[in-house]
Amino acid sequence: MDLQARRFSWLLPILGLVLIVAAYAPALRAGFVWDDDDHVTRNETLVDLDGLRRIWTEPGAVPQYYPLVHTTFWVERHLWGLDPAPYHGLNILLHGLASFLLWRLLVRLEVRAASLAALLFAVHPVGVESVAWITERKNLLSAVFSLGSALAWLRIQSFPAGGQAATPHAAPGGRTRLTADRRWYFLSLALFIAAMLSKTVAASLPAAMLVVCWWKRGTVTRSDVRPLVPFFAIGLILALNTAWMERSRVGAVGPDWEFSGAERLLIAGRALWFYATKLLWPSNLTFIYPRWEIDAGQPLQWVFPLAAVAILALAWLARRRFGRGPFAALLFFGGTLVPALGFINVYPMRFSFVADHFQYFASIGILVLVATALSRLASRWAFALVVPLAVLTWNQAHVYKDLETLWSDTLEKNPAAWLAHNNLANVRLERGETESAIVGYRQAVLLKPDYYEALANLGAALLQRGAIDEARMHTEAALRIAPTFVPARVNRAALSLRDGRLADAMGDLEPVMSQDPGNPDALNVLGSAYALGGDVPKAEAAFRAALRGKPDLVPARVNLARVLLRSGRVESAALELDQAIRGAPGNSEALNLRGQLLVAQGRPADAIAYYEDLSRRLPDDASARFNLGTLLSQSGRVEAAIPAFEAALRLNPAHAEARNNLGIGLLILGRYAEAAQQFTAALEVRQRNPEAHNNLAFALIRLGRPREARRHLEEALRLRPDYAEARAQLRQLGPAR
Repeated sequence: MDLQARRFSWLLPILGLVLIVAAYAPALRAGFVWDDDDHVTRNETLVDLDGLRRIWTEPGAVPQYYPLVHTTFWVERHLWGLDPAPYHGLNILLHGLASFLLWRLLVRLEVRAASLAALLFAVHPVGVESVAWITERKNLLSAVFSLGSALAWLRIQSFPAGGQAATPHAAPGGRTRLTADRRWYFLSLALFIAAMLSKTVAASLPAAMLVVCWWKRGTVTRSDVRPLVPFFAIGLILALNTAWMERSRVGAVGPDWEFSGAERLLIAGRALWFYATKLLWPSNLTFIYPRWEIDAGQPLQWVFPLAAVAILALAWLARRRFGRGPFAALLFFGGTLVPALGFINVYPMRFSFVADHFQYFASIGILVLVATALSRLASRWAFALVVPLAVLTWNQAHVYKDLETLWSDTLEKNPAAWLAHNNLANVRLERGETESAIVGYRQAVLLKPDYYEALANLGAALLQRGAIDEARMHTEAALRIAPTFVPARVNRAALSLRDGRLADAMGDLEPVMSQDPGNPDALNVLGSAYALGGDVPKAEAAFRAALRGKPDLVPARVNLARVLLRSGRVESAALELDQAIRGAPGNSEALNLRGQLLVAQGRPADAIAYYEDLSRRLPDDASARFNLGTLLSQSGRVEAAIPAFEAALRLNPAHAEARNNLGIGLLILGRYAEAAQQFTAALEVRQRNPEAHNNLAFALIRLGRPREARRHLEEALRLRPDYAEARAQLRQLGPAR
């Protein structure tokens, strides 16, 4: 045991826990972020006992086959529901336990600076991503079980002078004898299996055990390897299963993962230096780091892997002078990182080759080296380093407060992070900030043109804004890249509904519903399809089913309010609308529907006043101006409606309905040429628009251009064969000449 540990052995665990809790205190007030929804908040396997069975027996029932992790989530879901604080609290406690076990392990191995190394691990800011992100429970559990397994394994080991004589039952000569005490061996194996069922990065543990044997004895013999054969076999099987799931279930295949062997070596070499640098100088930590451009033809890029090999060679050559420890520590660091160095496809490689959580366990190697060097060079002041690291950790933990904070911080440090642009836009779209969301989606697509998720999201946002043709363009682009991508199919179904093509919409929805009958977004569009077909009960049922699957799906709640309003249940509609606005106070659709609610209550004057106020409160919202203009027109105040429509079009030139209504107002005022211009512009925005074709024909007839009018009336009837008004106009024109 090192000097500090002997003097403060009872105090160190308490001190470590206090430091950890203090450093990670901001995480206790944090929420769920990014894929916490897949793992916790929307994970159906956490709901009932059958879900627990599926977690263990159905690979693919959860995002990765880490059943112990999801079992802890299952238990927590039943203990405290979806309150994020206890989840974060358990993560912090697990990190504290891992730090304590690391200290005990290093003490048993007689590491000179065991206490300092454990404290550095406990408060180093690189660990924040693993501790403050609930999904990374897998890192923490795997580390706890791995360290426990290593401690149990040491109980059946004895090392030469300067090492730890582990048990009185150990065999003489510094070798393992399993018959001495099998309990520790099987405990070690059981804990290793638990580590693998938490995260398969633990597969490197048996190799690390052999590295320890070499470090302590200077050699590795058959009797060292033989007991670890089951460890290696189990590790290989479960690691291969994880690699298979990453490719087949998670989706780590395609152009973003297609690298030659040489390119993967370049990725690995640079990643090693990246991780070591972040441990030695933890500045500018971020959730997504820039993804490097890899080019095996650039000689400078080979400096990274060659320098890594050179450092390892120097440590080997210097082992007689400095001991075997540095070489062993570097082997542990690099070997534990192997699964995250690019040799195996993992999904995060799509947007970055590195991530802080990848080196959570591997960081022990470098931190032990640093602690040992500091204890030799400045033992009196070495522990002072813990305080600034704890402050950095406290500061970094704030980043995980919520999704908006996380993605905003990421973009501040990495403006080219297309994933962050898309995900921040998602946050803003859910909050009703459609225009801001569109800007974010456009930036994501600009940075990565084949980013089909952002293309689909951009299509959905443009659809909300009323830019139908552009929404269709981006949706179709997403489907060309990923023909089965569900959100894009749902978008296309919604676009078909806007054109009145109910059959086409159902054609897109049917495969989605058969594959995922509980998909909330698909159910929302299905409800809209039923509403379009006049089946209000089915529409209501679909919207309610969507909300059961995703209670915070504001568009579904707004649509439910709309069908309730349509069926005359004004009070029920008002309740749903109030809940939608509480969930998303800035949601334009919800706020605009409130004005229609006033109309349904027989208060059109109040509705006009409401839209006038809403236009002032939401200066960038085109829908408020459009609805104001529509109500003014309906009340006979056409001249007052014209400026409202014009204001809507200044905010959203692609608002086809606003152009159509403006054109109608101009027709009423006898301004036929201006009306024709507006209808023509509406058709440029949305070509499949029978109303605009019909109205343009009306204006053209008044302008003495019957041939052009006929062409537009025929197109209106082609798009909508039952369009009685267009057919009547065509009859009035008489036969073609």
